[in-house]
Amino acid sequence: MAQKVMYERFGEDFIVNFVAKALPEAHCPPELAEQYYQKLQGNDIKAFRSFYQSLIEKIRQQQNGSLVFR
Repeated sequence: MAQKVMYERFGEDFIVNFVAKALPEAHCPPELAEQYYQKLQGNDIKAFRSFYQSLIEKIRQQQNGSLVFR
């Protein structure tokens, strides 16, 4: 996943820009953003992908389907 590669390459800069800024701007609840960060740090790419898909669905539901994240 591109986000995993970006995290590995840019580290905390990616966290600051995506997790600390983009997710809150998308109205992502803080506890889900924290879970995202934890999954991102892990080595299980399938678990991360699955969590990310469910995260996006939860955010879309909050915004009536208007969110587009890839």
